[in-house]
Amino acid sequence: MWLVAPHIPHAVREFLDRIGIEYSEIHEVQFRRVADRYGIAIQSPNREPVRPQASGAGRLHQRRAAEGVSHESYRLLASIDKRGIAALINEFEGAVKRRVDIGLAVKLRKQVLDATVASVDHATMMQLAKWCKTEGPVYWGGMAVAQKIGADLFGVVLDRKHFGT
Repeated sequence: MWLVAPHIPHAVREFLDRIGIEYSEIHEVQFRRVADRYGIAIQSPNREPVRPQASGAGRLHQRRAAEGVSHESYRLLASIDKRGIAALINEFEGAVKRRVDIGLAVKLRKQVLDATVASVDHATMMQLAKWCKTEGPVYWGGMAVAQKIGADLFGVVLDRKHFGT
């Protein structure tokens, strides 16, 4: 027997160790990819049901863009790995070239890590979406990290076109 879940509390880990059951934590995005591969639909409490397609999560995002889905369609994942997000925010701060660009990291910390209930406001979401796809070489160092942050928070890389930018 092997338990695989997005989050396994410390007390549960200790119990599983005592009775000899293996366990692994995987991020919800990875969990959804596996479900998608096997044609299983997963629904989270604060997210519309996602019907898997053979083309995967990237194609789902492309389909949403083609349908003109607005930024309101982006919803935070039910389970957010705050330690992972904190590490990515630190990585983002190290990757940006200008001090002014650290504002996004500050906003994300406040809205996701420091808040009792994580939420990302429209302005922060739009700023993150701009970082996820940018043409300016000064921003390229932070682009890949911003994409990881978006995927970890929303399950997809944010598309700046949804915000009209």
